[in-house]
Amino acid sequence: MPRTTSKLREPAEGGSDSPRALGRFLGDFLAEWRDFHLVQENFDPSLWGVVRAGDEIAAGAICVADRYGGGWVAVLFTRRAWRGQGVGRALLQDAFRRFWERGERSVGLSVDADGTLGAFHLYESAGMRPSLGWVMFEKEL
Repeated sequence: MPRTTSKLREPAEGGSDSPRALGRFLGDFLAEWRDFHLVQENFDPSLWGVVRAGDEIAAGAICVADRYGGGWVAVLFTRRAWRGQGVGRALLQDAFRRFWERGERSVGLSVDADGTLGAFHLYESAGMRPSLGWVMFEKEL
């Protein structure tokens, strides 16, 4: 979920669902995404992976070296139509290989504690183990 900034909360000319407001939101979101993933000292596109099915992107991984004491899988996703076919596992194994070749001997990632999409099973079956946990409380008002 994109971070909400005060700029995004301001009503836009023509209403908050106008094309202009949507354009501002997407521009801000993409700028934040770019700054977080691309404009960093340790940016290395050779650690990124994309799986294509024809003209569509089926899955992807964005990895970063030397974060939190090892390799870090910042983003790992498989689109719904390709889930359950081993695509995510293949991307994760590919990330392990790339990190090993760079000399990283530890790989981490974070996961939503809800675990409704089978992520826990995937990571544990790939040899990963939970090492840190936290709980965030929320109340809808």
